[in-house]
Amino acid sequence: MNNWVKLSIYSGALISLILPFYDFECHCFFPKNTPEKVTSKEGIQYIRTLVKGQTVYFVENGEFTFNLEELQLGIKPETDDYSYQILEPMVPVQSVSYPLPEPPGDRIFMIAQSKQPQYQPSYFGAVFLIIDPDSLEKRPVGLICQSEMGDSSRSELPQRFGDKISCPPGSKTLD
Repeated sequence: MNNWVKLSIYSGALISLILPFYDFECHCFFPKNTPEKVTSKEGIQYIRTLVKGQTVYFVENGEFTFNLEELQLGIKPETDDYSYQILEPMVPVQSVSYPLPEPPGDRIFMIAQSKQPQYQPSYFGAVFLIIDPDSLEKRPVGLICQSEMGDSSRSELPQRFGDKISCPPGSKTLD
C-alpha cells in the first residue's frame, strides 16, 4: 500500500478520535468549563437561602432589605460561577403585565446571574406579600425560577396576579 494512502487512513482515524474533544466555540481542546465539569449547585442553594432570608427578615423587621450583608447569610455578591443581586423594585407602570400597581415594599427580587449561561442556568427569587384571608395580615410568600440554559439575562421577573405568583416566560418554577 502506498505511504500516502496509509497516512490518509491514520490521519482520518486520529481526527475521528480527537474531534469529540474539540470545542468550536473557544477553538480549543479540553475547554476549562465543559458541561461535565460544571456541577455547581451554588446558584440554586444561594437563591433558596436568599428567599428564606428575606422571608425571615420581613417577619422580624416588617420590611425587606436590599443589602446582602443585612441578611447576615454569608453570601458574597460575586463568586466564580455567579453574581448575586437584590433588586429594589420600582413602582410599576400600569400595563397588561401589571394591571394593578403594587407598592414597591410589597415584593423583593433576588437574582443569581450565571457567569457561564451556556453551561448553567441563572435563578430568580421573589418574595411577595400576600394578604392572609383568615388574619387579613400580610405574609411573605417566596418563589424560585430557573432560566433556560444559554439565557444570560432576563428582562422580566416573577409576577403576582392576585394571590398567584408565577415565573416569567422562558423560565420554570422550582420547588
